[in-house]
Amino acid sequence: MSRASQLGVTVAALVVAGGIALVVRDGAADPGATPFTLRLGMGPRDARTRLARELPGDLVVVPAAELALEWHGRSPGVRSLRLELHDGKLVAIRARLAPTHPLAHGDSLWQSSTAVLSRRSRDDGDFDFLLVARDCPTHRDEVARLLHPQVPSATSP
Repeated sequence: MSRASQLGVTVAALVVAGGIALVVRDGAADPGATPFTLRLGMGPRDARTRLARELPGDLVVVPAAELALEWHGRSPGVRSLRLELHDGKLVAIRARLAPTHPLAHGDSLWQSSTAVLSRRSRDDGDFDFLLVARDCPTHRDEVARLLHPQVPSATSP
């Protein structure tokens, strides 16, 4: 038995013996963490090149406070896609996905030390997908809302 296997057995034995439920997902990255082979932090040229391989179409610059690129193309699973770049780095990927698209499936909220991923179903059956950098000052409030949603109080109208 390998050292890693022995360690796993030891941890499992401790958990069972102690009656404690322990779930460790260290290193278990969500496949959505690199959608369309894009990585947060990459530059616009790399993002265009990688996206062109995965989703043929055009990236169009849209008016925004910071650089934003919208994908225009045809894909049965991707309804819309927007890349947001700040200081020359990709900091957010937003997509509207068909329920059949692989990125629509997974945890509704996933986080790492550098990113937050959100999947939310829409009334029309599609999914809103968002991968956003945790350290981007422009997205700070959005990240906080994702990680700490407000629970409506019982006295709220």
